[in-house]
Amino acid sequence: LYSQETKAVIGLGSVRDSVGEADSKDAASKLESYLTEALVKTKRFTVVSRSADDIDGLMTESMSQSGNLASLKSLDFLLTAKVISLKKSVKTVSVLGLGGSAQDTLSVGVEVRFLKASDGVIIIQETIEDNFDGDKATSTVFGAGVSDKGDIIAKGMKIFANKLAVKI
Repeated sequence: LYSQETKAVIGLGSVRDSVGEADSKDAASKLESYLTEALVKTKRFTVVSRSADDIDGLMTESMSQSGNLASLKSLDFLLTAKVISLKKSVKTVSVLGLGGSAQDTLSVGVEVRFLKASDGVIIIQETIEDNFDGDKATSTVFGAGVSDKGDIIAKGMKIFANKLAVKI
């Protein structure tokens, strides 16, 4: 059974894509899904999904009416993210100097903003850039990766989401 303690309510806006390519749209979609899953798994938050436009609209409306984020009073925190850069490539990895095998790599940049919903105080605002390599995607910023099968974007976004959830 779960304890009856009150969890903070976090509004997760849709992860936006400012690159506008098929891979970056895929990355934004996967990051949103994995981030929701990772935040729930921390058991520290009740996660409420909102579109990024809904959050932007509520914030704009609240700030213009009262100077605070009163219309977001049902939320304790807001989290928004935007994919600002993404490069997927293939590199050849040599094995004992004998030929090589192709290995997917991914470089991604994500703007993250985490703030208190009650007054808009920014707790975290940063751009996180990371690189993921190979079958066992390993993050150069966050460390050890995941070994599940799938494309490099899925693996990279899963690592990114899990580490971001822990950071928050």
